[in-house]
Amino acid sequence: GVHVQDARALRHELERRGWVDWIVPGAPGLEPRRLCFVREEAAEALAERIGTEEEGVRDLSFRTRDVLDRVVRVEITAGVNRFFADLASSLQGTGLDLVDARSLPTRTRGSAPWELPAVEGYGCLRSGDRWAPFFVAWDRAGAPDAHRRARVAAWTRAADVAERAVGKRIAPILVVGAGQRELSQWECSLRRRVEPDRSLHALLAGAGDVLRLGPMAPVWLCAGSSDHAGLLELLAWGEEPAVRPVRLAGEAEPPRIDRSRQPLREWAPRAATGQVHASARERVAAVALATDAEEKRLLEWIARHPLLAGEELSELLEVPGEAIERRLDWLTRCGAVLASDCSPIGPTAGKPRRYVLTDLGLRLLAARDRVPPARYVRSAGLTVVESGTEAKVQCRVLRHPAHAIGVNRTVARLASNARAAGWRLTQWRNEAESARHFRVRDRTRWIRPDASGVLRCATGSRAFLLEYDRGTLDGGDYRAKLAGYDAYFASSTWEEDFETQPALLFVCTDDRAERRVARAISVHAPALPLLLTTEWRFERVGGESMGLLRAIWARPGDRERRIEPFLTEAGR
Repeated sequence: GVHVQDARALRHELERRGWVDWIVPGAPGLEPRRLCFVREEAAEALAERIGTEEEGVRDLSFRTRDVLDRVVRVEITAGVNRFFADLASSLQGTGLDLVDARSLPTRTRGSAPWELPAVEGYGCLRSGDRWAPFFVAWDRAGAPDAHRRARVAAWTRAADVAERAVGKRIAPILVVGAGQRELSQWECSLRRRVEPDRSLHALLAGAGDVLRLGPMAPVWLCAGSSDHAGLLELLAWGEEPAVRPVRLAGEAEPPRIDRSRQPLREWAPRAATGQVHASARERVAAVALATDAEEKRLLEWIARHPLLAGEELSELLEVPGEAIERRLDWLTRCGAVLASDCSPIGPTAGKPRRYVLTDLGLRLLAARDRVPPARYVRSAGLTVVESGTEAKVQCRVLRHPAHAIGVNRTVARLASNARAAGWRLTQWRNEAESARHFRVRDRTRWIRPDASGVLRCATGSRAFLLEYDRGTLDGGDYRAKLAGYDAYFASSTWEEDFETQPALLFVCTDDRAERRVARAISVHAPALPLLLTTEWRFERVGGESMGLLRAIWARPGDRERRIEPFLTEAGR
């Protein structure tokens, strides 16, 4: 409730007196501006100002360990901070107050009422003698669906324990979903785990709506309901909660705090490259601080699509090759990725360096999304190697490195061709992320494409499922694979995954593989709407690039190649 210039002056004075320090985050979606935190050295002085024990002040979570954890997941931290700031601003002049707003410790340490597991924030509104406490759970698009289900399970257990112990419901949980698909997963998990008479109360809203329209806008809904409402209508109002807001006492000027310790922003580059000793947690935080937004984007691509080459990353991220190589070199020096000398296959010549994720890079990505590393690997389909492993043996971490390289090359070429036609590859899911289990007529079916994704332009979107076939499957493999796709399209299950019906694309390494696929389709799924092509058709032939958006596609049994409806508009 003060002018922004006054706030900056006060912050500067606290920094001068040694109470606060700052970092400049390098993260996608965040502006590169100063973010401040209270230094651990100020704990004793702050305890005196609040009138409580120093250990109670530490529960406000500005210990060095908590600060380092928040540095790594700075996108979540900044999102929760923005949420509380917007909420406080929207309440001005309404007669309501935001009487408490706090980030929660990254690890619960006791039985305090605010220590609900797997939530990021706690707040409380007051209107006269009525109070409305709530938790905030901030979602990340990179978190796997299994993690969302695990969070709901943890909340359900905590709610049951609280109801049995004290006979009261826990405060409502405001779940801010990363996007529409993630919101659908949250709703499905909540409906599956939470019965109408259970003690868990969760409200859902998309992060885009909350940040654009404000927390008070009618963007919230309860699981199982399609009616959106405002936050004040859906919160549980009642008596004053047990969690007491923290208030500063006295008007004396804050004393000076010792500033002998090196600031995090100066320590990070040396710790990231191993020039100074650092624990595992400190090393992850150092790499998070020492890498910029583009380097983190590179890390995410390599994590989900191992053995990408620098040239392919340049096409996918639309960044010049020299800049890509410079950033890859820094990530390699930090130990977050490792270069492999796997030789490419197919018509492409040369031996480009290909990259895989290390265990250090995994811990960084998992901490950014606040997901346990083991769950991250298992659910997101990541391939991880030990830091410092010899590059010559990296291909052994993949069961079929040649297959992975072929998929990468195909999708990178699709992204390049689409961009030339005015489209963008906005989503690329790997094999594990594309896998889908579903039920049709009381039977469990599945599909597991090698990749899937979405192309977008100003007028719409096109989705695709990709199978890269090297002619190594037998008849039984094709039968099960095609039966799954047949059920997927016939039951319209695709509507849960994409806005438009995806094209099923089979890219074969040669004509022999294409003929095998065509024969299998004619026997097992003759009505399946798929498109076939061979890899040589979109590589350079006679000096001319055919491209994936040209007339290279055929349906099984067709003699002529064509541009199918999925590709027609993009290929013009």
